[in-house]
Amino acid sequence: MFKIRRASLIACVLLSMGVVVAQQSKPLSNDDVVNMTKNHLPESVIINAIQANETQFDTSANGLIALQKAGVSQSVMDAMLAAQKNKRNTAASAATPSAPASSGAAGQPAVNLLQENSKLPLALEKTQVAQTKAKANSLGALATDAALTQALQVGVQQAAWSAAAHSGSYAGASAIGAAGGVMGGMMGHRKPSFTYVWALPTPKSATTVSSNTPAFEVNYAGIPGINPDEFEPSIVKLVSASNNWRLVGATEAKQDTAQGTEWQLYSSFVEQRMPTQNKKTAPGQAQVSPSSALAPGEYGIVLRPVNKSKKFAGSDIGQNQGEGVLFNSVWSFAVK
Repeated sequence: MFKIRRASLIACVLLSMGVVVAQQSKPLSNDDVVNMTKNHLPESVIINAIQANETQFDTSANGLIALQKAGVSQSVMDAMLAAQKNKRNTAASAATPSAPASSGAAGQPAVNLLQENSKLPLALEKTQVAQTKAKANSLGALATDAALTQALQVGVQQAAWSAAAHSGSYAGASAIGAAGGVMGGMMGHRKPSFTYVWALPTPKSATTVSSNTPAFEVNYAGIPGINPDEFEPSIVKLVSASNNWRLVGATEAKQDTAQGTEWQLYSSFVEQRMPTQNKKTAPGQAQVSPSSALAPGEYGIVLRPVNKSKKFAGSDIGQNQGEGVLFNSVWSFAVK
């Protein structure tokens, strides 16, 4: 009896191996599965054959009914359905163009929203930086500060005028996005210290995510003059201001500090940073997602120093150059 069972097992294995070899040039079909079933191959052997070979199954309603009538088990049919689903997903992924895993144009960082079978590039937005006398106690309090509202508006006008002057045409005034529109405009104030506020000049994001636990791919590698190991991606909550701006963060500093080369602007930075899960995939490349579900609202992907005491040059922040390229960049998104 033992010899008979052993012989049967060897026959099953050899038959399954024959199926695998035969199917190297021809995809496994419904007829092949029915044939294996009628020859009493174990269910596990049939499923392994399905997983090991190219397949071309008919998993329509009529196809599944025919399989059931032929005695094919539910587990085998489930394996056939899974094989067809994986085949469709692979084809869809190959047909869907995705953003390249590289930094943005002209040495800019880039962020992609990771979806099931594709990547959606998020628009890079640049913050304006404005001054106010108000204390940086919270972004909510700053959002109602009238002086900040006025300073931000002045920043827009100055950035627009600068763009028009450099382009020789007022058409350049529409390209308002460079940080530091107000950094030079209000430096004449006599008070020795100010609150510097980073804000986006738009009321809402152009991207609304379908999940409250979205995942993002961030690439900030290969940007000249920047050590990517000194920065990491994060998610912050954006606070809407009364003038339809969205506040990103703020910090207090003396005027000469903000204009110098050793500005520890992030050591006491005020922002609504969300708990995240970060996975570093390469230097300057990472995946980031919230640790828990995000409440409805406006959010942004930002790049922040790993060491909070890191020193910046005020000119880099004000002129959106060097490390200011990273710190001033935001990729906003909305959660329903």
